[in-house]
Amino acid sequence: MSADQVFVTLDSGGTAARGFAVRWPDGPVVPLAAPSRNLRIIVDLELGQLLLAMREQMAAGGLGGETPLWLIGAAGGRPDHDGPRLTTLLDDLGVAQAGVRVWRDFEANHAAAFAGGDGVLSVNGTGSVVYGRWRGREGRRGGWGYLLEEVPSAGVCGRWAVQAILHALTGTPVSEVWAPLLAARLPVELDTMPALLDHLYATPSPQKVLGRFAPFLTQAADLGCPWSRTHLREGFTAWAHDLLRLAAELALPVPAPVAVLGGLWQHWPGARELASQVLNEVCPGRFAWQALRCDPAWGPLLRYLTTEDGARAVGAASPAAALAQATRLVEGQTVCPAETLPSSLPENPTTSPAPAQAGGPATRPADTLAARPVAGPRGGSAARPADPDGR
Repeated sequence: MSADQVFVTLDSGGTAARGFAVRWPDGPVVPLAAPSRNLRIIVDLELGQLLLAMREQMAAGGLGGETPLWLIGAAGGRPDHDGPRLTTLLDDLGVAQAGVRVWRDFEANHAAAFAGGDGVLSVNGTGSVVYGRWRGREGRRGGWGYLLEEVPSAGVCGRWAVQAILHALTGTPVSEVWAPLLAARLPVELDTMPALLDHLYATPSPQKVLGRFAPFLTQAADLGCPWSRTHLREGFTAWAHDLLRLAAELALPVPAPVAVLGGLWQHWPGARELASQVLNEVCPGRFAWQALRCDPAWGPLLRYLTTEDGARAVGAASPAAALAQATRLVEGQTVCPAETLPSSLPENPTTSPAPAQAGGPATRPADTLAARPVAGPRGGSAARPADPDGR
């Protein structure tokens, strides 16, 4: 399996899946996209619709008669369980496949962030996780799901926001900024405690509902709410200590390269400033920011190529040689938008951004913290505030 092998590389988040069908090693490259859900809760009917949509898009792009190897990084992914599940489903649907490989989304995201190399990735979007690889070792902190997280994410920020909204609705606001904020932004159908609680608990996806309220918290912080600022600082302090513990576990160098991904970083400018402040207080000089190397949709393919099986599949002498060949698939494409990083922390001088495939931003749609902002006053459409959404 080398010449003219076709791969589907797919980054599947909690609300959307993005990827590419690619003929190795010279293209073409066909962008793919479809609605998605966390792989632990998506039913086979929905998953089948996603796979069929991918097949139709491949056919429209000229790769319809191929037998691809499917490489998937998925939110909620369980490789031992979901590989056989997807294989069976593809067979039942009559969708061609030369095999299926599944990784957890953050594992594939890491491969994209570092182009198959080493470093630490912090994903703060729908959920949060810190995941690192260094010289053959790997480790993680977090990624426990929205019920248990303390590090900022859409679920965590939304939970804090709903708490503050309920305080305001019951006459005990946490600060004076909440009354005018809610008057301008909270839909009339949610402006009582019973209505808001019903809205949260009568849904099959409380995490998504919480995520839509996260912008309230960050806008309140931007407006000077001490309660909101304290919660966010405590969350980022927990995040900084997660980074420190992971750096010690993996024996990372000083400074250790850190890349960030997710709606928190993309949509709330205050996240960058606050993260910089906290790291400089907790562990000055310990970490150096690194821009994302590739679009996350390339992650599953790059992760596969870091393995001996992946190298053999493309006829390369080693994973390093396979990854070097992979750069040919992204050269000449639009550069992946790098995260704007806090200027008060050093950039890693040993790394530089590589070209990335056109077809989408560095942050997948599922990680947009305010991807579906709460409706504006009295049912009108609200502009998204300066705001912060995993896994």
